[in-house]
Amino acid sequence: MAQKVNKHFAKRSSGVLLHLTSLPEGNLGKGAYKFIDWLERAGQSWWQMLPVGPTGSGGSPYSAQSSFAGEPSMVCQKTNVDMRGFDTWKEENSWWLESWCGRSKQKAKVQYIFAMQWDQLRGYANSKGIKLIGDVPIFVGADSVDVKANPELFRLNRNGNPTVVTGVPPDCFSKDGQRWGHPHYNWSAHKKNDFAWWRNRIRINLERFDVIRIDHFIGLHHAYEISARAKTARKGVWKRTPGRALLKAMQSEFGTLPFIAEDLGHLTKPVEKLRDDFCLPGVRITQQGIWDKQSRDYPSNHPKQSIAYSGTHDTNTAVGALGTKINDVHQIIVQETLKSPASISILLMQDILGLGSEARMNVPGTIKDNWKWKLQPNQLSTKNAKWLREITEEAKRI
Repeated sequence: MAQKVNKHFAKRSSGVLLHLTSLPEGNLGKGAYKFIDWLERAGQSWWQMLPVGPTGSGGSPYSAQSSFAGEPSMVCQKTNVDMRGFDTWKEENSWWLESWCGRSKQKAKVQYIFAMQWDQLRGYANSKGIKLIGDVPIFVGADSVDVKANPELFRLNRNGNPTVVTGVPPDCFSKDGQRWGHPHYNWSAHKKNDFAWWRNRIRINLERFDVIRIDHFIGLHHAYEISARAKTARKGVWKRTPGRALLKAMQSEFGTLPFIAEDLGHLTKPVEKLRDDFCLPGVRITQQGIWDKQSRDYPSNHPKQSIAYSGTHDTNTAVGALGTKINDVHQIIVQETLKSPASISILLMQDILGLGSEARMNVPGTIKDNWKWKLQPNQLSTKNAKWLREITEEAKRI
């Protein structure tokens, strides 16, 4: 029986993965608008970013200090915002602002400006036919205000520290596994109030984005638990999580879920069933299967209801990974990703530009020198927009 098509992902189209901080200015100013104009010229329909919450040590957007606040450095100081609506907005958002700002009116004003500038940018993008894809990390940082304000929602000891932490076992990225260090959820507490914290978290992201990628989707079925005392992720255990009940609560509020299920990692049949039962597109990575016709990532094996990526923030660039084997490999990866049967193709900006490992965004399992890559001002050219539009048209994504 054919799978139902999620209305949010029905149109054959394509877009670009580029975090806001990777723009030369790295904020919600003119550079972001220029990038939207470039996307329009290039025939693209989507702009995907990484999480936009305030980053902590190491700068990882996947360990945000708040699930609700925006990263202050993304505010453009050169763009004026009408502050007359501040008091009303502050009252309406007090349920999360107080834990983030405390008594600081200035911190609250920064969040108001962030929200207003974001609304303007999203409105401009939508007017150009560009939709925004956000990213919601499945876990939150141990030092986040989410944990401090809602300790009952997390598995903590008497001192407020995690008893078990998150990660994944040893894999191709790391022989010791990845010890992320986020606290695991106290799921029984979430169930008692019908996942209110989660629903609030999704709601505020849908105020910023048209659709959302759920990072580490498998964690909604089973998650890897590591003793907080362990220094590596070698020893841990997979435990079931109540993702079905969570998604049902989401569905009751948001209808057809505008979620991309990042189903990489320890993918099992029950995880696939959970994904498909809620009509969510999964993820395929062209770079990982380009030469293997038996691979789920080989382009012609991509299901229609999936999102085909040339690469992700965690992979090397196409040139960095495969450039020593074949010339212009980035063009092959980009073109094959666009040709994929997947309803949506998302291209890593670094792959469009043919950049090497120096442009890699993140190396999983490491904490130094990640999340720093930036575009150079002259890299968004008329020439590469024209090339991308042409191959996008050939792939029938315009």
